[in-house]
Amino acid sequence: VLCKTMLTVILSFGALLPRPTRRQFLWTAASASATATKKPAAAVSTTESERLRAALAALNDLDARWAELTLDCRYGEIRRELLSAESKAALIDAAGATSKEQSMVTVCRTTGGMVRGVLGTATDSPIARLGVLLQKPSMIERIPDDRLGAFQMSNERLQAALSAADASAYLARNDFSAQNTFRRGEAAAANTPNLDDARQCVFEARSELASILRMLEE
Repeated sequence: VLCKTMLTVILSFGALLPRPTRRQFLWTAASASATATKKPAAAVSTTESERLRAALAALNDLDARWAELTLDCRYGEIRRELLSAESKAALIDAAGATSKEQSMVTVCRTTGGMVRGVLGTATDSPIARLGVLLQKPSMIERIPDDRLGAFQMSNERLQAALSAADASAYLARNDFSAQNTFRRGEAAAANTPNLDDARQCVFEARSELASILRMLEE
């Protein structure tokens, strides 16, 4: 819901704004990067293009490994069958055993922590500060005049989707399956609304970034 709401607001607001000219785009981008560089705008470097492709690859990998990256199985509990009255002797034996493999079972919880790391909470992620990269003059100069509006909208939608995905992944700590354990290999009994929303936002971000790459490579 959060992802869809944010994107709807941006689209509604963006529709009311006049389409910027190339001069306005370059002036804004140059102002934003003035503290970082004084060099004139140039063609997109290989490093910049590789960074964008690496960010898209990270989003693709995040979606492909979603089930793995949203599962935290560092927990354990006593096997339920040992807690029955008729298993009292077995429970006493298990308590005195050196190895706990016979008495313990691995259990899991869902988490959004690793998702947030991929999205840029970790500074070494190629997605970190992606908005700054896309506002560089060298990026904007590659966009044809008739595609500037589409580029701006895709960039705004991308940033909104990434922000919403990070927010939903953070809120995923409140999901039922994040606060209650389940056995490894079992599907979480409860739904995960915040994680589900984060994944939808990741899908939206991936789509917008792919569109931006196509514009830059046309």
